Amino acid sequence: MRHRRKQWQTDILEKDWPFYFKNPSLLSGQWNDNHYEAVHVEIGSGKGQYIVEMAKLYPNKLFIGIEMMPLIGSYILKKLSVENLNNVRIIIDNADNIKEWFEAGEIDVIHLNFSDPWPKKSHAKRRLTYPTYLNVYKHLLKNHGQIHQKTDNIGFFEYSVEQLSQNKFVCLDFSADFRRNDHPEDAETEYEERFMGFNQPIYRAVWSYSHD
Repeated sequence: MRHRRKQWQTDILEKDWPFYFKNPSLLSGQWNDNHYEAVHVEIGSGKGQYIVEMAKLYPNKLFIGIEMMPLIGSYILKKLSVENLNNVRIIIDNADNIKEWFEAGEIDVIHLNFSDPWPKKSHAKRRLTYPTYLNVYKHLLKNHGQIHQKTDNIGFFEYSVEQLSQNKFVCLDFSADFRRNDHPEDAETEYEERFMGFNQPIYRAVWSYSHD
């Protein structure tokens, strides 16, 4: 069912918020002008729970959220409008354009949280861990920069492990049931909370890439 945009969503998307960047290519190479400890980018931020909570946990790090759907992205802007956070930036656009928004080596960590698994083989090129995307991440990550992936989909997780391994990423951490133990260092997404309520395991891996 298609949902109609509500008036508050139109209003909040049209407003010039200090954390909302409508022309992100203008910031290429300048995102970390306040010299944060690290630059984290989440591709597919949903309604923003993860990136907002991570920004609270790590005020000395910069978190940049990318959400493709304006209707969904409006929820992130609404959350941030009542928060006092200086270390969050939001882009509402298709992440296929990400190479235009960041310089080579500008990102420390890329977060892929509950990305669309695109289960049909014919749709494999759309998966955010397909080699085409991985080559872009290599370009944008600093030396020894990382990818953090979480998903509930075992098929997509296995596919991602295979692709990242074959593309010279090194696995630093791996869990087939991440939330079995407490992890206060990592915030939960909206999807994650839902899946945990169904007692579904959360798959997570951390990968590093070296330019050496």
